[in-house]
Amino acid sequence: MTQKKNVSICVLAIAVLAMLSGAVWIPKISHAAENSLLTGIVKSASGEKLEGVTVFAKIEGRPVTVSVFTDDQGAYYFPPMEEGKYKVWAQAVGFEAARGDVNLKGASQRKDFAMKETKDYWLQLSGDEMEAALPEDTANHRRMKDVFMRQCTSCHGANIALQNKFDEQGWEAIINAMSRTNTSGGFHPDDQRPNAAMTYFKKDLATYLTEMRGPGPSALQMKLPPRPSGDAVLPAIYSYDLPLEEGGGYNLNNGNDWSFGTAQGSGGAQGGHDAQVDLNGDVWFTYNEADSADRTVGHVNGKTGDVTNIMYPGKGGHAATTHGIALAHDGMVWVTLNTNGAINAAAEAGEAGADPSGKVARIDPKTEKLEVFQPDAGMAGANISIDEDGRGAIWASTGRGALRFDPKTKKFQEFVSLTQPGGSYGMTGDKDGNGWWTQISIDIVGHSDIETGKSLEIKVPPNKDTLIKDGDLSADDLKMFGARGTGTEAPRRLVADKNSDDVWVPDYSGNNLLRINTHTLKLTFYPAPRPGLNPYMGMVDSSHNVWMNLQGSDYVARFDPKTEKWTLFAWPIHGTSTRALHMAEKNGQVQLSAMFYNANRVGRMVIRSKQDVQTLKTRAQQTMASN
Repeated sequence: MTQKKNVSICVLAIAVLAMLSGAVWIPKISHAAENSLLTGIVKSASGEKLEGVTVFAKIEGRPVTVSVFTDDQGAYYFPPMEEGKYKVWAQAVGFEAARGDVNLKGASQRKDFAMKETKDYWLQLSGDEMEAALPEDTANHRRMKDVFMRQCTSCHGANIALQNKFDEQGWEAIINAMSRTNTSGGFHPDDQRPNAAMTYFKKDLATYLTEMRGPGPSALQMKLPPRPSGDAVLPAIYSYDLPLEEGGGYNLNNGNDWSFGTAQGSGGAQGGHDAQVDLNGDVWFTYNEADSADRTVGHVNGKTGDVTNIMYPGKGGHAATTHGIALAHDGMVWVTLNTNGAINAAAEAGEAGADPSGKVARIDPKTEKLEVFQPDAGMAGANISIDEDGRGAIWASTGRGALRFDPKTKKFQEFVSLTQPGGSYGMTGDKDGNGWWTQISIDIVGHSDIETGKSLEIKVPPNKDTLIKDGDLSADDLKMFGARGTGTEAPRRLVADKNSDDVWVPDYSGNNLLRINTHTLKLTFYPAPRPGLNPYMGMVDSSHNVWMNLQGSDYVARFDPKTEKWTLFAWPIHGTSTRALHMAEKNGQVQLSAMFYNANRVGRMVIRSKQDVQTLKTRAQQTMASN
């Protein structure tokens, strides 16, 4: 059931949210007692125990799906759940889904699955896995694969674009349409020129896509990707279905069935943007749809999945929009808020000028009270990203640089980017109280000196590890790529480690992670573990691990700076198109949250320890033996 609530501005100071203490943080899905364990073994039809299979459980009548993974013995262990009737199913790339029903009763229950292999697994692949099948054996294949990755995956994964087959005329029609589509999925005005690069490459790109995904024989080089293993099989994931907006929209596929391909939503099913889990295990999400009647921010109850809409008045009687979100050290939730409609395509690209309608807002998770703070006259308005620095100040990106807000004094300070256009995209605050922001369209990282009030900048070196080889591009091709050529990095939504001197920058187009020392300004690049991931936004845990969402893939990446090793953790649905990643850590347990943009869902990933899973395994074995 969806609850609706309009919350007016709160003019009183908000009390600090006390840090919760006590038991290990295990998310729940209802108010009923959760004492029943669901476990089982997953095997292939030939009897092989399968590791890394995703097993799903959905109780009747609730908007919550819980997912876990099988270990190296093919066994899975759900966290304690309430008794009731569940739909359960298992999925893995290269296998048909295995399905069943469970009436969960008592201390422990077992449900085993046998999975049949299938050769028709294209629609089960993540975006980067589809890109891996695009050949690189000729100059033209490399050229057009590079163009495809630049032009057709900047807002979503390749599995959105490549899930269907079309003839050359069909692909050309799609390219024509996409050349006039903005980053939010809407169409530019008819009098606006279409995307120049897509127009230039249109004929060649349509021919190439017909060769790969046309009605005839395909040049794709497909192979099964590896399934999750090791630490990647530890998480328990909670996926919440969100109610559609009153104004319309549809959700044809929520992503639970991989055989249908990627999740599909539109209109009132695509307004959600960032999702932040709080210290109670609830999830807060921003909403960037300008026509919403009552949703400025959404609040998902982590126990029931119910959604509360929190409304702040915006333009024309609609709700104000929000984009970035952050959890402060005291448990308060901060968002960027705009009373003049959704953030437009220019702002998304970091090209917008000052927008006085952009504000920062604070929400108390206990009371759902929302308090809004307006920048001073003449300052740029807050727009895309927001973060807290190590001294408790709030930083927000703007159309010309950055804003710093002191919650104690209620005063703003503006920092203007040295190089214009100076619009920032990512925003973070470091342990020393300085702000860092990315200028995605010109490969610059800006930063502040709060002691002098000056703005500084770092020019990000071009990416040298590109798909293109010498001679692959003509002179006209190179001219179309622009001054940065094929070496675009496109630094996206960065994060500062509040317990070290590091700022971490996901380079979206460069497909790498950039480390910046805040004192020496030393730059270190770490290549992503495989191509096509499109690193987007970072988070850092107390062990200094860097976590990133990957818009080109349906995985979350963890990078360990000590070992320089990567681990990829899979979301349970495909076509997630995540635009952000957020984190809360309590008692040493990391929990990640993201908006599944195309599915109209929120995901919450609990990183269980090996001991957590072993405890469940021991309990299941003991209760099974006593039955």
